[in-house]
Amino acid sequence: MDQDETLAEVFAHTDRRTLEAVPVEPQKTNSPWLTLPKEALLGIRKIFGRNHYTAYTGAYTGGLNGCFWIRVIEKLGNGNLAVENLHDVGKIKVEHVKTVIEPDLVYELLRGRDVSRWHAQPSAHIILAQDPQTRRGVSEAEMKNKYPRTYSYLLKFKKQLLQRASSSVQRLMDGGAFYSMFAVGPYTLAEWKVVYKRLSNAMQAAFIPKDQIAHEKLILVPASSRLEAHYVAALLNSSPADLLLQGAAVRVQTKEFAPSDISHLKVLAFNQRETLHAELSSLSMECDEAAAKNDASRIAKLEAQIDRVAAKLWGITDDELKAIQDALAETGKSKRAAKEGDED
Repeated sequence: MDQDETLAEVFAHTDRRTLEAVPVEPQKTNSPWLTLPKEALLGIRKIFGRNHYTAYTGAYTGGLNGCFWIRVIEKLGNGNLAVENLHDVGKIKVEHVKTVIEPDLVYELLRGRDVSRWHAQPSAHIILAQDPQTRRGVSEAEMKNKYPRTYSYLLKFKKQLLQRASSSVQRLMDGGAFYSMFAVGPYTLAEWKVVYKRLSNAMQAAFIPKDQIAHEKLILVPASSRLEAHYVAALLNSSPADLLLQGAAVRVQTKEFAPSDISHLKVLAFNQRETLHAELSSLSMECDEAAAKNDASRIAKLEAQIDRVAAKLWGITDDELKAIQDALAETGKSKRAAKEGDED
């Protein structure tokens, strides 16, 4: 729009909504703000609270994805892997290398493009030469001894790895391995996890198993069992949680979720003996199966059930749930129609 247009012309070119802004934690002066239609706030206030679960950012290479991200060409008879690096991903390009490495530090990689609502499908692999317990790179002495082929491969990129701009990674490399990564801890390799996109116009959570690594444009929530992970996924994908998290997310062009956002969502620890918990877990598993078959009709019916069960768990009335669902629909980018770009 031109800055000299009249108000009437601006109104003709725009769609406007009236929202209400309230602090998520009124008692804190630095509380994040929740911006939502007034009619939906009554039900949403019921899900404010403490979350038993903690979210974390995915593994961050420090800006040199092309070194760590690889494609497995072939699994050799001795167990080693013939690989090539994704040399042209990210802003910094690196040398294209084809080589053979040990399989021990190679995991399936989940990128932003690989995750959708209820479904995650890895499109590449990643070398994770990192000790989740110490949160530093595996020592060079251990790499030379146990994984000499992988070490030799990483050595090709030593100069660029040492030049990474990330201050977080620089601190890890001070006195540590030159291939250290950031945001890698015990949660990274948790046996069961839920992931969702950090940059998204709607919540898109999906269950993933142990050997898949989320990269830093994804947020992950570790769980202690498959059933628990699906319980968490169901609640995150429910309309009340979706609206709360969207309302609190930072937005420039696309909403950006932070790991801390879910700390304001009231989620109790999973208890398989609790009927509603078990039901949510079961429904999430059905959504996972339907998403694998691209059965949108089945997913829509299951999501409606999830909304009703989640509402019952949080004490949200039918009218309040309807107001929440209407508020999601009003955005024009509801959870079932979000379209995101790739995030590398």
